[in-house]
Amino acid sequence: MKKIFLYIPAMILLAVSCEKEAINSSDKGNESASGVKMITEIVSGSRGEATKVTIGNATPTFAWTVGDNVAVHVSNGATNKYVVTTSGASAAAASAKFTVEYEKGYSRDAFAVYPSTIVSASATNFGQSGHSLDVTLPGSYTLAQVSGETSPCPMISANEAGSGWHFYQLCGLLRLTVKDIPATAKRLEIDFDGKQVWGDFSITSPVVASTAVITTAADGAHDIITITKDGTDAVLGETSVVVNIPLPTGTYSKITVKAYDALTGGDATLSPSQTFAYSASKKKGVKRTATFPSSKTAFRGYEVSTGILERNGSADPATYSLTAGEMILSEDPVSGAVYYSLPAGCNPFEPAVKYGQSSSLNKYFNKWGTLKTELGGDGSNIKATSDKLPAGWQFPSGGSDASNWGRIILGAPKSTITVNNATVANNAFALVSVTLGSTNAYSVAANTYKGMVVLRDGSTIPAGYLTTVGLESKYADNPLTEVQFNDLLKLGCLFIPVSGYYSDTFGWRDLSSSYQEGYYWSATLESANSYYNFHFTDGDIAVTTRSTDSDKQYKVVKLVKPVTD
Repeated sequence: MKKIFLYIPAMILLAVSCEKEAINSSDKGNESASGVKMITEIVSGSRGEATKVTIGNATPTFAWTVGDNVAVHVSNGATNKYVVTTSGASAAAASAKFTVEYEKGYSRDAFAVYPSTIVSASATNFGQSGHSLDVTLPGSYTLAQVSGETSPCPMISANEAGSGWHFYQLCGLLRLTVKDIPATAKRLEIDFDGKQVWGDFSITSPVVASTAVITTAADGAHDIITITKDGTDAVLGETSVVVNIPLPTGTYSKITVKAYDALTGGDATLSPSQTFAYSASKKKGVKRTATFPSSKTAFRGYEVSTGILERNGSADPATYSLTAGEMILSEDPVSGAVYYSLPAGCNPFEPAVKYGQSSSLNKYFNKWGTLKTELGGDGSNIKATSDKLPAGWQFPSGGSDASNWGRIILGAPKSTITVNNATVANNAFALVSVTLGSTNAYSVAANTYKGMVVLRDGSTIPAGYLTTVGLESKYADNPLTEVQFNDLLKLGCLFIPVSGYYSDTFGWRDLSSSYQEGYYWSATLESANSYYNFHFTDGDIAVTTRSTDSDKQYKVVKLVKPVTD
């Protein structure tokens, strides 16, 4: 299984006051099949312009959907309960009729709420005479429930006998536009980092419909909302959606959006992410945009994996998978221990996940000979395809400009790339240093990572982002801010971080701040005990570099997948 992490440079957060116009009702007697005298009311309701909010060019209208039901509190003076309208909304419009039926001897009392599912018939806290009001928000939605211009935003109305209903919204509303959803995605997850957004809530008495509100609290068990197509293990089937999700009011420090390729579980293949803080209320919102990077960004005929190859435990025979995202080599400034961390600009995990060298060596760093043995040999080389590799991915070849790595890095672009208003022909890459604003695993205020950016064919790089492109570029020549780095990712460019390597002879290599290198295995043997690898440093790029002591060296692996540009 694979899971897909979403890049989120921006989102739309909408928190509004939503109100339905006052309505009229009428009573008439009715005899049920059981012989119990019943009261039936035909209720008409409408929502005026005060319930509609325009943000940019998008207007969530909050119109009724046919079949919408309202839970109506009734009481006979001693017994209290909620009953659900027996006939839901009659029209998908701002005006609709409802039918509510309850036993004679009872009368409408306390509150009515929408949707009916947020209270239970046996609720003891119904919001009247000193009681709080207990409501439950769902933790999952289908696309049909939340997409487009409608929303299941919870609302409350005073429910006095003989009077109409006048509804007010209980939450803010998260209006999220998600673009470029990968075709394999089966569920979206929105993580609110320990803030409760679903489950049971209590609105403290006295409950006043016009001011009642559901507020968030610290609760890591109820901080993720999921969205599926229809509750089954089916792909979402949409490349772009607008979803409207009820959101309890309060302050949220950060948000992460992910997409998975399974109804439950799943692993990651795409991971760029960004978090932000915001405050949700009933009166105001913040405009953002949410976009996924393409899951099939081709570089001269190949897609390059975002993550690196990892060995799954000590199973025999060995199996392999791809990590969730870019693995950035860094060094603990206190102890000197070496870790791979996942920075905010490359992976949504916060705080950064780190791995000590002793536990990561055999999991993320591999000897060429061990890979050849476990993945199967193809003559003297590593077999490019293997059932031990993630489906569709293959081990890259090296050793010449025509190899996988050669075409990806050194091949001529198939469509024009523009940098600083000039056309780039061959060598469409740049060595960069990226300063990310978020703190790292060691509480350092700013993280600076180094690596290589391969430019997407057909892309136009904003002026001033890259000053030197090609073989002689230097790290210092291309410093990037977090915003610039994320912009390049959105353009479909590929970031390959420095990796360093480990040697049985001299330990970790190339970690100094002034001289960091990338070493990525290829499947190709050059000669006896001499192995090609893709290598870059601050003044050189090579896909034919030979490593002559690979029985002592541990390096990382990126996989490739043939795709159509």
